[in-house]
Amino acid sequence: MTKSLLTTLGAVLAILSACLPSHAENITARTIAGSGRAGFDDGAARSASFIMPMGMAYDAAGNLYITDGAAQRIRVMSPNGVIRTLAGGGSPIHGGLWVPGGYADGPGVQARFNRPSGIAVGPDGNIYISDSYNNCIRKMTPDGTVSTFAGNPATPGLLNGPRLTAHFTRPMGLKFAKDGDLYVADADFLRKIDTAGNVSYILVGNQPTDLAIADGTSGPTIFVTGYEGLIVRTPDGKLERWATVEARRAGDHIIQGGKQLGHPFGIVAYNDHQIAYTDVRSDTVRFLDTRYGLERILAGVPNEDASADTGGYVDGSGTAARFNAPMGLALRNDGSILLADAGNRRIRLLSAPDRRGPLMLSADLLGAHEFGPRDYKVALAGNSFVWYNTDWQGSIEGRVERAVSADPRFPSRSLNLHVVPVWGTGRLDATDQYLKSTLSLGLFDAMLLNINAIDIAGSFGLKVSELSRNPGAWQDQLTAKLKSFKADAASARVPVAVVIEPLPNQLAPSEDMWTDLTVTPPTPHDLAFRDLLRAAIKRSGIPTIDLWPAFEADMRSPDHRALYATEDPHYSLHGREIAGAQIARALLRLAPWKNVQR
Repeated sequence: MTKSLLTTLGAVLAILSACLPSHAENITARTIAGSGRAGFDDGAARSASFIMPMGMAYDAAGNLYITDGAAQRIRVMSPNGVIRTLAGGGSPIHGGLWVPGGYADGPGVQARFNRPSGIAVGPDGNIYISDSYNNCIRKMTPDGTVSTFAGNPATPGLLNGPRLTAHFTRPMGLKFAKDGDLYVADADFLRKIDTAGNVSYILVGNQPTDLAIADGTSGPTIFVTGYEGLIVRTPDGKLERWATVEARRAGDHIIQGGKQLGHPFGIVAYNDHQIAYTDVRSDTVRFLDTRYGLERILAGVPNEDASADTGGYVDGSGTAARFNAPMGLALRNDGSILLADAGNRRIRLLSAPDRRGPLMLSADLLGAHEFGPRDYKVALAGNSFVWYNTDWQGSIEGRVERAVSADPRFPSRSLNLHVVPVWGTGRLDATDQYLKSTLSLGLFDAMLLNINAIDIAGSFGLKVSELSRNPGAWQDQLTAKLKSFKADAASARVPVAVVIEPLPNQLAPSEDMWTDLTVTPPTPHDLAFRDLLRAAIKRSGIPTIDLWPAFEADMRSPDHRALYATEDPHYSLHGREIAGAQIARALLRLAPWKNVQR
């Protein structure tokens, strides 16, 4: 085993489930600041007023700094929930809905801004503000004294160089990297102001509006939102693009299940692949895992442009919550999300999303979730069928974990069950090598290897349609691989089993209708593969969890619901429900934990 593989695998136990809450997901939104009245009254959080809160940032002491873009003021909410104005001023016009902008450095209320938007707390303890319509970056000391840090209101542009002679054009989002460099979402470029005060640009396109930075061992991963969607800049300088429907082009990443990205504006990053962002156009808050292309709406109504008038103000759970022009975000230490709900003139708090997802065989694993001696970890390893277009609540693993943990046959008083999806490459060699490596490190207490026709075809250089016609090309080799894996697992005293599952064309034509209608030639209906696969696994001696009978029974039911997605062979929500129930029953029957002493 290579040193790098050992290092990666050794990190797994520390990051399984990626520092996630253990509860089932139930995102709730509640108001923590703002009365809803237009104004800039200071005082207790719920009675204070805003005109248009836009950006937020915490300092080390827990103070929350807020840019009020239409009030031309910088506000701060202390940890005890009191809001006061630190800098900026001017008298409201237009019925109190707007304060004319200005430009002036100086102490507190003598300072003037013109649409302060992004905000970041620097390593020096000062607060940095993107003064968008003044085309510059301002610096504010904790006591409210404002000076110009970079740019010049009189000369907008894209000139690089020393910070005070450089030019900016409508800067918005601001974020510091851990090395002290300040990144700015400018009109056409991502700009960087390094610790020496030099300004340069990074070409990302996208007309940036905000950014988030995840600092890793190999450097910062930068997420940039904008009018074309999301750009991810990896530490090696590579750009990955997740586009809106209007801006999509060849080479863009596609979200699983045909879901839409929405229109990202404000953004925060949990790590180098998990982000939350606001969608101003549809009045929602969304979550995206870029490693797997998994997107979901955390709160707000699923729609693409709010044309059904879903924007509004409602505290509540999930789709019951309503927002109006949600803009900036800030993360709290517990993973919950603060939202500047600009149109509602309030600061809202969203509970922490459940970020559990699969481990990837070759992934750079990050996180810091420690397991204790009472944790019993079961791996469900396979191709994308173990995790596709789902969240934890609806996943096979989540269902298995809940069902087994709640059953009196599981020793819940002495053990905590964790069912961990391990997403492989669709090749049994890679999955087998990974799982064998984990045996010697004791990363899992039991293992389930998920196998379907796609695994067999990919592992032995065949097409799915050739498997039943040419069993000699794969049956004996599969048996040998499983025997070897079983022997290694037995030596490590790790119980193992194989989960086998049908594809749509191996059940009924109605479950493969879209492919049948759109693919030429259509995938042939195949009822022979099931028995060939069963025979090869039986000869290996590994216990089998066979999903075929339950799926076939469901197909015959007069109340049958779709088991697979319409445009690909992955499970539907109902299919995951059946698979999870069958695996849970089998685990309770096999009871791999029966000899565990903890």
